[in-house]
Amino acid sequence: MSRNPSVSLTPRQQAFVADLVASGRYHGLSEVVRAGLRLLEDQEAERVAYLRRVEAAIDEGIASGPPEPLDVEALLAEAKRG
Repeated sequence: MSRNPSVSLTPRQQAFVADLVASGRYHGLSEVVRAGLRLLEDQEAERVAYLRRVEAAIDEGIASGPPEPLDVEALLAEAKRG
């Protein structure tokens, strides 16, 4: 990848960046893009962690053995007693 890749922004995105820079919170487009990429990295890490938890739950379910019929009436009766 080149040292300074070009980025195409929509007019709305350009205005958003301009507002962020004008507010003094960021000093330029590069800072805004880096902040956005940090958020995307965090979001992707959360997605990967979620998928790992789902896969672990699936593996646990498979390892627990074949399914057994659920007696809903007995479950409800137990819940009412409890």
